[in-house]
Amino acid sequence: SRENILKAKLEILEGLKETGKLIVNNDNDLLHKYYEENKNDFIISCGIDNESDYVANNIEYNEIGSKFNVLDKEIKVNVPSNVFVYNALVAYAVGDILGINDSEIKKGISSFKLSSGRLERKVNSRGVTIIDDTYNANYDSMSSSVSLLGKVKDKRRIAKQVSDFIYELQ
Repeated sequence: SRENILKAKLEILEGLKETGKLIVNNDNDLLHKYYEENKNDFIISCGIDNESDYVANNIEYNEIGSKFNVLDKEIKVNVPSNVFVYNALVAYAVGDILGINDSEIKKGISSFKLSSGRLERKVNSRGVTIIDDTYNANYDSMSSSVSLLGKVKDKRRIAKQVSDFIYELQ
C-alpha cells in the first residue's frame, strides 16, 4: 500500500544523524501530511503546488527538456518531465543545503543523463519518434509519460500498452 511505502521510506530516519536533514516532496499527499504533522528544522520541503522551502515555479517544457525557477535561479533539466523537475528541485535543495555554489548545482543538474528506457527518444525508419519509458515502469511513471505525451502539440500521439497494465487516456 502507499502507506507501507511511506513507512519504508521513513525508515531512513533511523540512521539520520542529529544534525541531518530530511527532504520531502511536499506535493505528495502522504509526505505533505507527515511534513505538516512533524514540522521542525530538520525537515526540508520541496514542491510545485504546495508552499515549500524550495518551490519550482515558471515551469516550461519542450520536447528536449524542462526549465524552472527556484529561489530566483533558473534551472535547466534535459528531461521534459514533471517527475524530473521534482528530482532536479530536490537536487538543487541538497546542493544548497551542502553549500555548493549555484553554478556547480546547475552544471550537475543540466549534465544529468537518463538510464536506458527512461523517456528515451528513438526515431524509427519512418521518422516516427518513439518515447521509450519502460525502465522500471509502474503506474506513476506511466502516468507521467502519458502526461508528457499530452503536452506534445501539433503532432499525432499514440500511447501503446506494452505490459499487463491498462491505461486509459482521458
